[in-house]
This record gives sequence, C-alpha cells and structure tokens, in this order.
Amino acid sequence: MKKILLKILQAILRMYASALLKLKKPTIVAVTGSAGKTSTKEALFEVLKIKFKKNISKSYGNLNNEIGLPLAVFHFKRTYSGLEYSAVICWIFLKFSLYVLKILPYPKVLVLEMAADKIGDMAYLTTFVKPKVSVITNIASAHLESFQTLENVAKEKRKILEVLPKDGLAVVSRNDVENYQLGSRTQAQVKLFGEDNAQEEICQIVGEYFGIKRGDIEKTLTQIKPLAGRLNLISGKNDSWILDDTYNANPASTIYALQNLQKQASRLKAERKIVLLGDMLELGKDAIALHQQIGEQIRQQADIFVAVGEAVKAAKPDFCFSNPLLAAEFLLKKIQRKDIILIKGSQGMRMEQAVEKLMANPKQAQEILVRQSASWKAKPLVKA
Repeated sequence: MKKILLKILQAILRMYASALLKLKKPTIVAVTGSAGKTSTKEALFEVLKIKFKKNISKSYGNLNNEIGLPLAVFHFKRTYSGLEYSAVICWIFLKFSLYVLKILPYPKVLVLEMAADKIGDMAYLTTFVKPKVSVITNIASAHLESFQTLENVAKEKRKILEVLPKDGLAVVSRNDVENYQLGSRTQAQVKLFGEDNAQEEICQIVGEYFGIKRGDIEKTLTQIKPLAGRLNLISGKNDSWILDDTYNANPASTIYALQNLQKQASRLKAERKIVLLGDMLELGKDAIALHQQIGEQIRQQADIFVAVGEAVKAAKPDFCFSNPLLAAEFLLKKIQRKDIILIKGSQGMRMEQAVEKLMANPKQAQEILVRQSASWKAKPLVKA
C-alpha cells in the first residue's frame, strides 16, 4: 500500500512540475555526478547570479530525486513525510495557479541537482526536466549495490546529456569522456574540464557560456563558503585544524578529499596529517577492494590513519574503532598543535559526531555541522 501511495505522489508531483516547466520555459542548468553535485550546484548558482540577479533559483539541500526534484521546481526547500504531502499538494496547486495567473513571478533560470541512485532514475527525471546546460562532475564508484558496474553508472548519468538541445552545453570531465564516450551522446556543444580545480573550471565554462566575464567569475568563487560537512575547515582542539568532509563518502569523493587535505596542509604549514575515515557504504561486492585501494592512498599521505566501522578494516588503518565517538576520544589524546585532521565517512557512519568532539568550540556544532536535527541525532549508526 505504501509503495502504491508513493507512486501516486510521484505521478502528481511530476505532472505539476512538467506542466509548470512547459508553461514557463526556464533555462535549466542541471548538475549530476558521483560526487561534488551539491557544492558544484551552489557555486554555479552564485556565479550565474552575477547576470541573472533575482531572476534565478536553485534546488535546496538534496531535492534531487523523484520526489525532491518536482518540489525544487516549485521552490520548496525540504522534503516532507507521510500526511504532510496532502498539504504540500494543495500548496503546489495554489502556487501553480499563481504562476499561471502571473501573480507570482517565476525565475528565468533554474540550477537543479539531479541524482541517480539506481538504473532508471535519470531517465525518469529527464522526462520532465529538460536542461539546456548539463554538468557531470564525475563518474565513479557510488551506489554500486544498485548499479553493479561503473559502465552502468555512466550509462545512467549520461542521459542528462542526451536530452540537451543543439544550442545547449555539456560539461564533462576529460577523463570521463575518454573512458565512457560521453561526448558522443549529445548533439550539444561539449566542453571538458580537468581533475585539478574542477569546480572552478566548471564555473568558468558555464559562466562564460552565459556571457559572464572571467574576472567576475573568479571574484565570486573566492567569496563562496563551503557547505556544512563538505571540506569545511574548522578550528580543532590543541590548536589543530579539522577538514570536515562528513556529509557522505564514496571512493571518488574520498580521493578528492585527500587531495584537498594535501593542499590545505601545505597552505597551513601543518606539522602532521591525520585521516579519520568511516565506512564507505553502498559499494556492493567491490566494497573490500575499494576500501583497500583508498587505504593505500591514505597510508601514503597520512601520519596517522584512524578508521571507524567494519569494511574500512580492509584499508589497513593504524587504529580502528566501532563508532566515531570512541575514535574521537582516542584522537583527543593524540592530536598536537598544527595537526590537520581529515574526517570523512558515509552518512550512516555519523562521522560528524567525531568532529563535534574534536572541534575547538563545540557550541558551534548546530551552526556548522551536518545532521544536527533531533531526528538525525536519534538515528543509530548503519552497519556495513
């Protein structure tokens, strides 16, 4: 019964979102990828605001799936649960009417995040969201329990390119074009970016496509603050630094975080690099091998490698604990002045708990850490 109601809700939301987009015809900039979707979306939104001022909107939080994306089209800022959706549908009907009657203005540009957790997701989303600009941040090992192979991940993600018009723009990684032939799957212009400074390159490419000056783009990018749990630099105890990347984790985002750790350590002249990594979940049959690969990279960089969970034991950490609080208690005795600590793990591992324990001012946790709501705090750790 619950699945039937969910399908009905999806159909209603899709119907209204599709009708509104066909009526208002906004220019849609869509972002997908295995890692970095949200931070890239936020950066693009800030860059495009240079030109479009108040005539632009974005998807908030993680409104990026079958339920969330239609809500983003109607400028909702969060998802809902259960009976709340009866009120949401009424509110959507009212907003739709106000947009039709031009009582409420609708933006000319939408910057939307689009997620694909399983085969068929992107095909569904692109039935009603038709981007003019599509960005794929990367193709990597994420949600492999559902996709099984990287080729299947690529096939799903590239559907966001296949719906582009001739005068549209596809922005993809140079590596992914070579590995998965992404460029041949669209009639739009294709622009490539490299692995170094990928987000900045993406913003330059998209900004210039819309006629924004390079200097203005660069200035805006320097003013963007990191999102909570996404490579956010925080003061730690004992005059240390914490690189908080606890929002989520897969191999691609972990490699990127390690690269960022290296840059920050060099910039801050850190004495030691410490990595605290929780399990990377949803990796299917490749979980052990992928943790082993990440472990090799961490051991090359880190002076101390601490882990939380079961699957991560394959990475051969120096120390391993069953939960993030135990790991944080251990590190409290180890961290020294000018240490930098990268903390990362999948959502279910709740690695933000370790950040709160190690940060210099825990009273700021509610403001700057992820998953601080009462409902999140009540959730137990997910076992790998």
